[in-house]
Amino acid sequence: MATPLIPEPYVPRTYLDLQEQVAEVLAEHIDRMGIRGPQIARRYPTCRQGDIARLKNPDAPLMGVKRMLSMAEACGLRFKFEVEVAP
Repeated sequence: MATPLIPEPYVPRTYLDLQEQVAEVLAEHIDRMGIRGPQIARRYPTCRQGDIARLKNPDAPLMGVKRMLSMAEACGLRFKFEVEVAP
């Protein structure tokens, strides 16, 4: 059984890793494609330009995974997740 890593109470390390990876991929895609808030808002109405700025700011707290995945889908990204059994 794997050794548990719990750096923050009630927040699994796997969730934090997923949150960081989704934020990084989404920010890179938005930069590469030159996407702006109003373009995302056509498909995901609650998205604003400030959300994109928050993604790019390393000091800002990360958004939730559901919100970032919704933004990513509105930008045309697809995600595929794998589950790995720890040794």
